[in-house]
Amino acid sequence: MENTNGENMIILDSARKHGISDRDMRFIISNPYIVLKLKGGRKKYLHLGFDSNARALEVITDIGEYGQIYVIHADKITKENEKRLKEVL
Repeated sequence: MENTNGENMIILDSARKHGISDRDMRFIISNPYIVLKLKGGRKKYLHLGFDSNARALEVITDIGEYGQIYVIHADKITKENEKRLKEVL
């Protein structure tokens, strides 16, 4: 995935609705354990990892036409994604 250093990263309100901090979203995107490209025509990615409090999270990004990273979802990890994460630990 392109440019995860925070430049061109836009966190949408939809990503904030579950109370995950911007800092934790940026951390997961920059330090994921797993990144999966989601199906569909767009460049959407699922990032799985742990925040600074060792809480398992999932963050979904969508890459814009000019490389900007839109953070569109962030929440505690689902059971399905928790299984994926355990496979790499």
